[in-house]
Amino acid sequence: MAFLSNTEFVFPSSQEPPLNARVFSGIQPTGVPHLGNYLGALENWVVLQNQYPSVLYSIVDLHSITQPQDPDKLRNNILDMAASLLACGINPEKAILFQQSQVSEHAEFCWILGCLTSMPRLRHLPQWKMKSKQKNEGSVGLYIYPVLQAADILLYKSTHVPVGEDQVQHLELAQDLARIFNLHYGELFPEARALLSKSNTNTHTPHISFTQCKGLLGVTGGSKLEVAQILTGRLPSLRLKIKTKLKPEPSISLHISE
Repeated sequence: MAFLSNTEFVFPSSQEPPLNARVFSGIQPTGVPHLGNYLGALENWVVLQNQYPSVLYSIVDLHSITQPQDPDKLRNNILDMAASLLACGINPEKAILFQQSQVSEHAEFCWILGCLTSMPRLRHLPQWKMKSKQKNEGSVGLYIYPVLQAADILLYKSTHVPVGEDQVQHLELAQDLARIFNLHYGELFPEARALLSKSNTNTHTPHISFTQCKGLLGVTGGSKLEVAQILTGRLPSLRLKIKTKLKPEPSISLHISE
């Protein structure tokens, strides 16, 4: 994929980030992540929450319904994904973890940005071409989901977004929409920069270590077997209830019962 010249790539480093820096990233609720596929991204998330003063991670369930979903399974997948993120080191005291659909402004702002986006601009995005061919004809939701991604990013005035190479053009759409909005209505949104790390460009499957999946939803002294049971959903007595708060910012609170 060719990178457009207006995208600036930043690699996480030991340098102190700006005080106004804010990281946003999202992950679809596919249930318990396959750690061989997700470990690289989750490792970056853990690193970023310790580097940046403001970090938001979202379970983007609105994006997941571009494909048919069983409601009960989707609800369980959201909980499983939240549990897995916490088990792998996402710390609610350092990063805000929330469910996308619980913040209605995501969908509302998507509509506003959609009114500023041309259809040819979306048609030229490579993922639409690929996915619509796979499905013979794509849905309207699949067509505009890059606009929802832009809304996710701009809604929180994010300055940095960790991305893989296949998402670079979607980030550029968010940058374009920030410029268009600012031109019409005044300077409001920063143009988020891409955060790439070495693991974003690696294609090999990393070695999986249980020591990298710690915390375990606040359960101390968990054994490796307990870790495996939690990550594979085989611990039915552990119930996770997620609550989100819209004000002042979306957040997550956990209630665990045995």
